[in-house]
Amino acid sequence: MPKKLAVKGKTVAIVDDVISTGGTIATVTKELRSQGARRVIAACVHGLFVGNAEANLKACDDVIATDTVQSRHTKVSVAPEFAAAIRSLG
Repeated sequence: MPKKLAVKGKTVAIVDDVISTGGTIATVTKELRSQGARRVIAACVHGLFVGNAEANLKACDDVIATDTVQSRHTKVSVAPEFAAAIRSLG
């Protein structure tokens, strides 16, 4: 059962580690909109976007992914974090 959330008129961000087909994101987005969310943004670390992902993600106002897997949704680079981690190894 979906939880009742105080999202009416708000922008909501859904954050996940991986978006593959976007099916879960689309389902959640539809539920948030039915509860009055104004905008829904999906964000992930690894955007695989396979199968019907692009069609499913049209439910969202925006999709943001890092550059761990390049896609049209890549908007954030994790390279500085990886560089810092490698430098810290000595």
